[in-house]
Amino acid sequence: GGANGRFADVAPRHRREVEEVLSELTELRRHGVYGGFSEVRTWINAMGRVGGFSREACLELCASLTLCLTAPRNPGQEPSSEQLQQAFVRMGGLKQVVNALMLRLNDAAAVTACVQLLAAAVQGSPHAAESILDAEQDFRLLIRTIARHCTSNQQAAEAGCELISHLCAFTPYPCSELIPRRVKAHKDSQKKIADEGMVDLLTGILARSAREVRTVSENCESLEAMSLQESALTKQAAGITVVGKRKEDTAKVEHAKRQESIKRVKRNDEARSAWRELTQLEATQASVQRKVLQALLLVAAGNVETTRMLISSLITEQPPILGEPAAEPPPGAITALPPLSDKPAKVGKSAKGRGKGGKKALQQAQAATAAAEAAAAAAPEAQPRIHMVTYVTEQYRQRLA
Repeated sequence: GGANGRFADVAPRHRREVEEVLSELTELRRHGVYGGFSEVRTWINAMGRVGGFSREACLELCASLTLCLTAPRNPGQEPSSEQLQQAFVRMGGLKQVVNALMLRLNDAAAVTACVQLLAAAVQGSPHAAESILDAEQDFRLLIRTIARHCTSNQQAAEAGCELISHLCAFTPYPCSELIPRRVKAHKDSQKKIADEGMVDLLTGILARSAREVRTVSENCESLEAMSLQESALTKQAAGITVVGKRKEDTAKVEHAKRQESIKRVKRNDEARSAWRELTQLEATQASVQRKVLQALLLVAAGNVETTRMLISSLITEQPPILGEPAAEPPPGAITALPPLSDKPAKVGKSAKGRGKGGKKALQQAQAATAAAEAAAAAAPEAQPRIHMVTYVTEQYRQRLA
């Protein structure tokens, strides 16, 4: 049954070929063999043929190639990761992966595996990033495919963020410069990624994740507040002593207490399950938010144009996640200045020289200014707070400092 499920999409005449490829991949992985030039060539050719026959073969080939390109190797060992990445590009691996991606547009798992392979191919390799950018049509299809699954699949979103990060910058390495210089391929990637609308997509993913966590958090807080309120009322009622109760009243009170105790236990279970859900949700969404923020910083770092696009996108997303609505002004606060007079002011005349009316206007203006300052000091929560914009801009300034 399991074998039939794995090969349900394989035609009978191609099943033996697919099984041979999968058994070979399993045997190499069992012995800890990551592969070299010959294995990369074989797997790329198999990706172009067997990957179109079987979904399982496509996933396994992507996983094996990803492991081969990212496997830790000793210094001086050949082939190195950089040599394998260049060989992967020269052998047409990028084109085969994009073709496999196009064949399985609706399969989120296959899209995630292909994007992870592309991220491994361009990791620390400007040559591979430039090769992807040169194929403009394939790059556009790749971005569209990532955008199609990023909003509904967490693994696809994380893989897309990793690919964007590797397209825009090197991996961290020791150097004497505070901010290492970008190569031309990385700068071109920043511009093309921003032009394709990925900045808005990433901020949308961040907004959706923050809304989801905030909704569950507010639900937990409301359940906890209700539980604390009921506990306080129960303690208050326990301190009241009633004299002269009848037996019938006592029985009714005991029955009501038992019913209330059952309801309290149910509400406590709901609160525990809500907090458990929030803990699990925060653990999963933290990884997505971290990778999205990293991708946004790398897209904007060192590029004025993409930085402006990022700021405008964050400001657009401000009402749902980045800011809070301003509170109502306190009583007596000045919400608007009085309209200016249409009559032109007389030159050479001060407010003191205009008689009682000038003095009165000056006193009103001073009182309005003092009231506005007092209201702003007394109600700081009335000012909108922009958390994410401040965070991103401060991170960007620190990188430029």
